[in-house]
Amino acid sequence: MNTRIFLLIGIGVTVGLACKDLGSQPQLPTGIVITVQDVTVIEGQTARVIITMNRPSDSAMVFDVMTIAGLAAAGADFTSTTESDTIAAGVTKDTVAVVTIDDALPESVESFTVQLANLSTGEFLDSVATVTITDNDGGVTLIRFSTDIKPLLDSACLSCHGGAATNSGFSMATYNSLMTTGLRAPNVIPLNSEGSRLYIATTTSSSRDIDRMPQGGPYLTVEQQNLIKTWIDQGALNN
Repeated sequence: MNTRIFLLIGIGVTVGLACKDLGSQPQLPTGIVITVQDVTVIEGQTARVIITMNRPSDSAMVFDVMTIAGLAAAGADFTSTTESDTIAAGVTKDTVAVVTIDDALPESVESFTVQLANLSTGEFLDSVATVTITDNDGGVTLIRFSTDIKPLLDSACLSCHGGAATNSGFSMATYNSLMTTGLRAPNVIPLNSEGSRLYIATTTSSSRDIDRMPQGGPYLTVEQQNLIKTWIDQGALNN
């Protein structure tokens, strides 16, 4: 009898711990959740901030949009915006467009933010997007694919990603193959280094779904990593 009582107590403790563990898990949102994405543009381009929802709404969703100056100044570097926007029912993606201003002044990289607020239904998981503006007047050196990026890829990557036989079907033999091939293309997203697998793979070996490249090293130096990042954020031009 004593043995049975002990077993029952043990089972009760185990179940209690299991229930406690389940209760300590973070609660995921059950409604409609909205996020916004950061974007990088060259001055004079229109910054298109992408808004995404985890699922469509049965009714229209209304919210306010406001631009907030940072190092980039309203009226000088971008057109200030304060407006109301509507996402139609059944839609899971929308875009807020903000015009940046092309001037003749050499400048460093600047940024401002786009703030969403006062959502009529649902909730924001991320309501602030950073818009980064790169200069086109000499303030920032334009990275060239032909003289800066191609020689780097040839020396560090072409042994595995060149010619017809390539790892993961990802060829870096030419500009066109770099931009279009790969099992998980796009590997390069112009103006978005943080979303480009070429940059991710050559800078980290953390909890991403890819190993750090070149596989087994030697890895790219910080200067080489920044070269790739800047080239992508400048538009990944074939220059």
